[in-house]
Amino acid sequence: MNSPWREHNVNLNLHNAFRLWNGGLFNQLITLEIAVGISYFLKTPIYVHDMRKLPSLSESFENKINYITDFVDTSSFDNIFFSKKVIEYPSEKQYHVKNLMNTFIPVSEEDEKIQQFAEGRDKLIIDKNKFYYFNNNLSYYSIMFYNRTSSFDKYLKQLKFKQEYIDLANAISSSIGGFSGIHLRQTDFAQTIYSVTEQEYDDAINSLKINNSLIITCTDNLKSSIAIDDGRVLYIDNLIKDNFLNEFKQLSITSKISFDLICMLIMCNAKDFIGTIGSTYSGLIHRAINQKNNNIHHWGNMGDSSPIDSLPFSWNSYDTISIGKKLWWREWKESYMRDCDVSLV
Repeated sequence: MNSPWREHNVNLNLHNAFRLWNGGLFNQLITLEIAVGISYFLKTPIYVHDMRKLPSLSESFENKINYITDFVDTSSFDNIFFSKKVIEYPSEKQYHVKNLMNTFIPVSEEDEKIQQFAEGRDKLIIDKNKFYYFNNNLSYYSIMFYNRTSSFDKYLKQLKFKQEYIDLANAISSSIGGFSGIHLRQTDFAQTIYSVTEQEYDDAINSLKINNSLIITCTDNLKSSIAIDDGRVLYIDNLIKDNFLNEFKQLSITSKISFDLICMLIMCNAKDFIGTIGSTYSGLIHRAINQKNNNIHHWGNMGDSSPIDSLPFSWNSYDTISIGKKLWWREWKESYMRDCDVSLV
């Protein structure tokens, strides 16, 4: 398999350049999805540059430098390449999209709903005869690409996690049987994004217990005062370490990043799920479950009571935040791919 990396003898100012978001695996993933979506319109390659290593320091796992390409399979695309080089400024040959988050991209013909989709963003038509320099993007594809077609969706979802991670997560899920899931996001997230309260977590547990199913919680801080091991839930870290650690150690990469990915992919198999608002980790789980349930999934998040049942687009009634924040604050039911039997897992 040819490597998607291009580090030598390539002048990135002479090509389409897309700057990857500087964040964790799942923020980088939704950003990469936007780059893949844009490549659908281009007849020339796009170079994803400024590739950042993923933070993976943990005393319990190997300390290894990882990149998103270690976990995501891009082999279906012969027009997307990666580079650690940084292009600070576009060249005269590149059309500069200074802030992609101020735009939306139509896939097919426009209709009367375009203004509701945009909510003030500028329309960006991708010209296949131009070279582009894209900057400043963190967005789900559901709210970036307007009037998606079946062919566009099928192209986009060729981007998948590598099969070894999917296979292990599905094997563990099968061993567990039916369960409901909670994602309790904490640590630095609580200071910068949203802090889940003990009452919100308790309410989430009680609401899922109505179905009398096993509840599994995924959290980034088992030592917090909220994540009490009182027998009501099973914490996924303990589940894997106590029962599937040998299988995990067979993966090609056994860093904290791969452990978190396995946890996330397992949660994608939950029957019901409650996440944490503002977390792309939660958003991707919701997306996968919704895809499997033919767009009838209940989108529950701790810290979020805003309505998402408006028309024509679910974010139109979500008026507590600006459109710029709506791009990444949560995933939307518009992510559903109607004629496409695909999902993350």
